[in-house]
Amino acid sequence: MIISHRPSPNRTIGRQGHIPDIIVCHITDGGFPGSINWVTNPKSQVSYHFMVSRSGEITQCVDIKDTAWANGTDNAGGNRDNRHSQLEAVRARRINANLYTVSIGFEGVHSVTEGKLAAPQVSAAAELINFIRDEIARTWPGSLTQIGSQTGRSAKIPLTKDHIVGHVHITPRHRPNCPGALFPFAEIIRRLRAADQLPGLPMGLDELMTAADGLANIADHNSGLPTNPAPAAEVAQWAAEAWQWAKDTLRMDGTRPRDNITRQEAVVLLYRLYQAGCRYQVPLTAASENTTNNDAVDNGMADDGRQAL
Repeated sequence: MIISHRPSPNRTIGRQGHIPDIIVCHITDGGFPGSINWVTNPKSQVSYHFMVSRSGEITQCVDIKDTAWANGTDNAGGNRDNRHSQLEAVRARRINANLYTVSIGFEGVHSVTEGKLAAPQVSAAAELINFIRDEIARTWPGSLTQIGSQTGRSAKIPLTKDHIVGHVHITPRHRPNCPGALFPFAEIIRRLRAADQLPGLPMGLDELMTAADGLANIADHNSGLPTNPAPAAEVAQWAAEAWQWAKDTLRMDGTRPRDNITRQEAVVLLYRLYQAGCRYQVPLTAASENTTNNDAVDNGMADDGRQAL
């Protein structure tokens, strides 16, 4: 992945001790060169950490360690008030959301695309988000363990609807059309899940599919054998933890712990595992025509210029 750099003066050095754990997607409502010029112009008071063109070109404008001015919030009671957010984390923290988010601006005009990305943008988005997750884990090692996998194996930002969001989810009253109803969250997450390791498993999607073939072959082989006439009712001690996990995660009924597995049972379990890893749905508000520059004056500053808290 190639990332060019156009540093923006519109930033706050550091994050006041906060660690980014939410990635926010925006629509620029303009062409790529013009949008970069806009976020690097000190008069705009706007910036993104990254920008992605329709052709998939990626430009970084603000270092991840610093605060970009993209989706600021406050507690002043207006449209950018934290209490209006669709995200529990924003409502609970009640601080400027810029402090704990990484922002990505995608080239596009809402009135034309309603947030739909070009194919190269979708590919670039998945690759960039994985890069961001890796960079955060590297920059703040161990800091995200509490929001990672339950096993503690991952300290990356989780691939969930609460951590990869749109501007609309931060301030739905202020930016109801950013990035837009057609923004491909589900497809981006699907690609991320396919590239990433599935939760709790030491294997990726390709390895999982290979395992599915192997289980199916074993099931075929066993299908001609007589079923254990008196299968033990209890799960072996060495398998107890995995058995309970399968019941909880894969909705397995918990019966016949020592019986042979059939081909259809193997496929159903693997399909449920795949669903558990790839499920991602994000409700977006109904689209309406956006008549203003999407992220003008989104640095979290109050009308009199004071930084919103």
